[in-house]
Parts: sequence; C-alpha cells; structure tokens
Amino acid sequence: MAPTNWARSDLESRVFSILFEENADDNQRLDDSDVFIALELAEQAFARDTRCYRRTATLLAVDEQALYVQPEDMFHVQDVVWDDETTPLKEYKEGRMRRNDSSFRSYDAGSPTYWIRETPMTFRLSQAGEVDDDDTVDITLYGYIVPLSIGGSISTIARSAADVVTVTTAAAHNLRVGDSVTVSGCTTDGLNNAYTVASVTSSVIFTASDEGETENDSDGYVYYTDGKLPMLADADVPSIPLFYRPALAYYAAWWLADNHLVPSEVARAAGMAAYLRYERMVARFCEEGA
Repeated sequence: MAPTNWARSDLESRVFSILFEENADDNQRLDDSDVFIALELAEQAFARDTRCYRRTATLLAVDEQALYVQPEDMFHVQDVVWDDETTPLKEYKEGRMRRNDSSFRSYDAGSPTYWIRETPMTFRLSQAGEVDDDDTVDITLYGYIVPLSIGGSISTIARSAADVVTVTTAAAHNLRVGDSVTVSGCTTDGLNNAYTVASVTSSVIFTASDEGETENDSDGYVYYTDGKLPMLADADVPSIPLFYRPALAYYAAWWLADNHLVPSEVARAAGMAAYLRYERMVARFCEEGA
C-alpha cells in the first residue's frame, strides 16, 4: 500500500468552496493559477510546520526473529510493506507480542501480517515469512524525513583543486540545483560552510563551488540553510495522511485571502478561519507523530 498522493483538482475545488468563490468560466473571480501557487506554498508550509516530509526506504528481508532498523533520517514510519509492495502490513498496537508467540517463529509459513514497533528506530515482523536464499524479498518503509537534515549523514566530502566541493550523503538527499545548504560536524573545519548546490550528479551526490584548500573528510551532516525547505514540485508532494490533506486547502485559502487576491471581505474572513483550522490540524499531526 504505497501512499497515494491527493488529487490537486480536489483541493482546488475545496479552496474555492472555502472562500465562497465560483470557478466558472463566466464568473471566475479567482484565477486557477493563483490557487495552484497557493497549494504549492501550502505543501511547503505543511512540511515545514510539521517538520517532516516523505521518505521511502527499502530493507532486505531476513528470516528468523529479525530486528529491523529504520534509516537514521526517517522521522516516523507510517507504512511497512512486504515483498515488493504486494503485502501491506498492519501495525500491531495492542501491547508487546510475546516473543514465544507462534507468529514470531521463523518456521511459520506465509507472509507476515503485522509489524511491531520495538523502539522508535526498530521494529519486528509478527511472522518472519519464508525467505529463500536464492530469491531476495524487500521490505519497503514509508515515513518522513527530518527536513533540516539532508541525506542522513555525509559519507564523503571533498574540495578539489578546481574549487569544487563534492558531497556524498548516506541516503537520498532530494536536493535541487540552487538549494542553499549548510555543512557542519566535519572534522576538517574548512569544509564546514554554507553552500549553494551547483549540480546534482546522483540521488546521493551533489556539488557546490567553494574556494579553498584541497581537503576531504568522511563525517558531518548537511542541513537546509536556515531550515528553509525548497519549493516542492508535484513529484515531491508530501505524503500527508488522508485526514490531514485538507490542511493544504485551508492554508491556500488563507494565503489567497491574506494576499488580497480575493477582494471579498467575506472571503477574507473565511481565509482567516481556514488558517485557524490549518493550525489545529498541524498541532494534531505533530502530537500524533511525536
């Protein structure tokens, strides 16, 4: 069960409804392009305010009573899927299952049914499932990445004689050309600096221009400078649980009214009320994800 992105058209309709606007060709007071921009800003705001956005990771399934460790930069696991996204597992929340329970025994045939959170960073499967040595099985995790930390940690960082800094991260960095990032925690102090992404050569490698001595390191972290998230495109839409997706429409309605793109005082008041709803949804989301 891969998370399903919301349909932007559905949220656009909701924005018009919140602001008491009509989106008809013969009576269109609010432009579609303005709503589109407002929803993109809402995606960014929700990711920032909840301090998380989508992160997908794949682990290799193993037999017996395995303890699986989620990636360091995954803030909160939402879904666990067994065997190439064919079997979504349910989270077991009814207290800790006994280790001698038959469902934990590796010789039980069939696919797992539940996943059990052991600690905030580890989990087990309620039934390990049979894993053939000749046929690997993947476990796919869907969760959130902490937005102020990029790619988990730095695997390597080096400044060449051509004044180009190349950074390799331990996990996908999700960066784009022009993003502002800061490197810290390197033993080589000269590499701890603010950079602008000049190129993205792979999902885990990016480069930046920076004058200095030729040097390298293999530790440290990368952060978005000042905690500012990049604008999110359709392909990067946060995987927000269904219940919270209307929060994007509430934020967009407030932004449109607050920026005077809607002249009606009634709509302006509706926009402010929408922002209060947005804040309540963010607060609840953060409380549930804590």
